[in-house]
Amino acid sequence: MRLMRMPNGVPSSTGSYFDRLEDEINRLFDPEATELGPGLLDRPAAPRVDILEFDDRFELLCDLPGVTDKDIELTIAANVLTLKGEKKAPFAGDEQKGDRKLYRDEIWYGSFQRTISLPQGVDSDRVSAGSKDGVLTVRVPKRDEAKQRTIQIESR
Repeated sequence: MRLMRMPNGVPSSTGSYFDRLEDEINRLFDPEATELGPGLLDRPAAPRVDILEFDDRFELLCDLPGVTDKDIELTIAANVLTLKGEKKAPFAGDEQKGDRKLYRDEIWYGSFQRTISLPQGVDSDRVSAGSKDGVLTVRVPKRDEAKQRTIQIESR
């Protein structure tokens, strides 16, 4: 593959996918580039999650700063937990004001969805959720037969 610098670092919009990929790689290694901007290798934003297992339950912790409870939809079916929602920009709808200019755009806003497969043995009828300080906590209890238990060994 031949790497060439594009004039002014602007990729061709009429090129093929591989041309665009080549342009992204060139911009990535360009020492004069000050901002890479959105590119082919960027992924859509999705909230980060931690999943913890306890003896009697699983807990899912999800960072959702700035998202209200009414903007979150949580469903579970066939041991698949789905988290959907939307993070709204605080300045949404007032772009016409003209008294300000967006100086830096790094915080993601928009719709998101996470789908997480849960192991067998969870009690989907008793799932509960709550949020505090921008962290959503989903508690998924285990069925009694799935809980770990200690078996006493008898001496003979």
